[in-house]
Amino acid sequence: SGLPSPCLAGLRCATRRVGPEAVYQAAYFRLYVVPRVTISCSRVDPEGLFSGRQNRSNGLGWPSSLGVPWRCRCRSSSLASHAHPPQPSSGAVSGRGELPDSNNSKTGTHCIRSKLLQHTQPRVLTLYSLWTVTVLDTQHARDVTGYGPDPPDAKWPGGALVALNFVLNVEEGSEPSVPDGDSNSSAGLCECGSDAPDGVRDLAAEGMFAYGARCGVWRVLRTLAQFGVDPTIFACALALERNPALANFLREGRSDICCHGWRWEDHIAMDESTERDRIAKAVKSLHKTVGSHPTGWYCRTAPSINTRRLLVEHGGFVYDSDAYDDDLPYWREISGSDGSTVWHLVVPYTLTNNDSKFAPGRAFSTADDFFTFMRDALQALVDEAAVTGRPKMMSVGLHPRLIGHPARIAGLSRFLTYVQGLGNTVWTCRRIDIAEHWRNLHPPPGVITMQPLVPSPRRLLVTGGAGFVLSHVVDRWLDSDPQATAVIFDQGRAWDHSVRALLGRHIKTGRLGFFDGDVARAQAWDRLTHRYGSDFTHVVVGAAITPTPIEEERLAAKIIEVNYRGVLLCLEWARRHCPRLARVIHVSSDAVLGVNGLVSQRLVSVAAETTRVPELPIPTHPIACADAAVPEMSMYALAKVAGEASVRRWRELFGMDVLSVRFSDVYGALDRDTGSRNRHNGPYWLCQKVLRIAESGGKAPRISIAGTSLDERGWDIIDAPSVARAVVAILQHQHRPRLGLYHIGLGRTPTHREVVDAVLPGHISRDDAVAFVTETAVADASSKKDGSSSPAAVTGAVDLASLSSDHWLLRHGFDVEPMKEEFGWEPTPLEAALQQYLYHLKGESSS
Repeated sequence: SGLPSPCLAGLRCATRRVGPEAVYQAAYFRLYVVPRVTISCSRVDPEGLFSGRQNRSNGLGWPSSLGVPWRCRCRSSSLASHAHPPQPSSGAVSGRGELPDSNNSKTGTHCIRSKLLQHTQPRVLTLYSLWTVTVLDTQHARDVTGYGPDPPDAKWPGGALVALNFVLNVEEGSEPSVPDGDSNSSAGLCECGSDAPDGVRDLAAEGMFAYGARCGVWRVLRTLAQFGVDPTIFACALALERNPALANFLREGRSDICCHGWRWEDHIAMDESTERDRIAKAVKSLHKTVGSHPTGWYCRTAPSINTRRLLVEHGGFVYDSDAYDDDLPYWREISGSDGSTVWHLVVPYTLTNNDSKFAPGRAFSTADDFFTFMRDALQALVDEAAVTGRPKMMSVGLHPRLIGHPARIAGLSRFLTYVQGLGNTVWTCRRIDIAEHWRNLHPPPGVITMQPLVPSPRRLLVTGGAGFVLSHVVDRWLDSDPQATAVIFDQGRAWDHSVRALLGRHIKTGRLGFFDGDVARAQAWDRLTHRYGSDFTHVVVGAAITPTPIEEERLAAKIIEVNYRGVLLCLEWARRHCPRLARVIHVSSDAVLGVNGLVSQRLVSVAAETTRVPELPIPTHPIACADAAVPEMSMYALAKVAGEASVRRWRELFGMDVLSVRFSDVYGALDRDTGSRNRHNGPYWLCQKVLRIAESGGKAPRISIAGTSLDERGWDIIDAPSVARAVVAILQHQHRPRLGLYHIGLGRTPTHREVVDAVLPGHISRDDAVAFVTETAVADASSKKDGSSSPAAVTGAVDLASLSSDHWLLRHGFDVEPMKEEFGWEPTPLEAALQQYLYHLKGESSS
């Protein structure tokens, strides 16, 4: 219909009459603007149903009951470019929103973009009684333009003109073979072909592959090591399972692992279900053999049209190399099966600069052939970059069964000597280094980035790090080690003026990054990996919703999602994706101790005597006995109990250095409503009341206590700076902590008299200084609240609350001795900590 030819790439249109049932299909066809799917619809419209002569109210003549489709001009930029998607302009797609009417009344042609039509296989949808649209794969619509004549400045480290990456393909042992159930034994990239009939083993071919695994791979690795080169390993998972010596070597080394499939097999015609299973199986296997999630993916020669989408859906891959179309990395926007979209990095590979040319009948015969070819390729890129000011990337593909032979290894050695002579002109690096560099300096279009983090031997991720307690942990971590960096993973609403005032200096120096996301969403973890990588050495899992009683009714499911599912996603992400991971700390709470019957009587010293989480007492006849029921607890406490149990299980199953810490009731600077934490404790309300009275010039306030005596005891309380010192002490401890659970608190339950005296010395000597409130009055005050804060916020009913006489803490205490003995930590004394908090609040108020 006269469309520009680029718009027709991968598309197809047809027109025919259909029955009235098409109306129901069309009702399901809700149209949105999505840059990856382009549909050209030709029509025959003798009755004027779609030419605007009817139903003009919706602007297109589309039946009003079906809704108005989005439209845009057909232009060559309408297909997504892998380098730079079209920028917003008049008449072009700029994300979701209303677009101008560009209907061509003469030809009856539209360009429609649909969220529902993100299919990788041909799909036919009938729009109305006159239209039939066939949609072919458009995520892989060909782009032969790329960066064009003006590629971006790669800005390689040190001003290098070329980033040079050596890739060692480890395939031997995973190739097709009769013993593995294949029809024949592969002789791919070997010294000769195979004449063995189907079903008959070719021992010669098997032996040539075995030479690569037994001898060649070690010769190549030794040669690279002599020149200080860390290669990227394109590893077939089964090959490493069958070569444990090599797997152990790679586990201990610096080479990055790029998954080369479960086996050395073709993916190009693999059906989607099989390929999805193969990807998952390969990742699980590599986790077992080399101890980490592969950072990248590369199929045998060619992927299927589903591969890239399946990699994104699986998650954890920083990049893939299933491309041969550029000298630089680039971004692709990929649609998932659920309709979500993410930017995915492609780091192209090459079959040109590759020792596969040693295979029979190909270009290389001698080591000099290899050396000359690679030298010329590198020199051409260096010269080109020097002239254009646009550095490039070069990959060199190696195979142990080819370059690993004595007659050929000399070619690699000569080339490495030549590279060494070029000095800083060439950046010899791993593939993950290129991907990390590109993500930080050349993020996807439209992604707003902070200053890239400086390189660091210690890198901390803190979920919930913008909250009032963990922001102190981040500050302490960065202040205690000038070389350390950190990333906060939290909701954007928590990243407010207060926390920016505390941590802003670290952002300016490039030592702190902030990532806005929901820890309970797997996609957010993928985005975190794309944005900041996964090279974290330490993780603190602390994101949580701390609700008021009324908020618990409204947010019950969300509390479990964030406070528990977020923990599971973080544990699994850290285990799979963080190759340098040293320690993980899960933040729990003293709320666990408030659940009657949950804590075993044997746990007199929970942290000191056992790493076990609290257990339910086991009745004699659990089915018949009413005591077998799980005790009543809040959703918050339930999530914390489940989190502790999961941490213990992860520790046992995977040998991870992971532990839980229980905070007692924390108070301190930055305690504020964030949307996740709107509940405050006794010291907060007490200090706030003192501050308000002082500001008004009135006399000292009357203190309300939920109890009957000043000598009753409340919760163990601890100041946020002391908590931060404790957490950082655990994080930085050189040895694996002895226990799986530690308490961080004052170590005792202070009386109300102590707390009031610490804030207002001598105040309780006044006759009207204290008012005692019954528990019933407290409950009534709580029930009247809107859930935004504690009862004290409005009525002043409660400043301090007493523990019940049978509370576990009153009988056993909050045991902090293991923290003192193992880490040399001491909490700040109660009076000094409360005075410091009050002083901070006064300064904050005056400013």
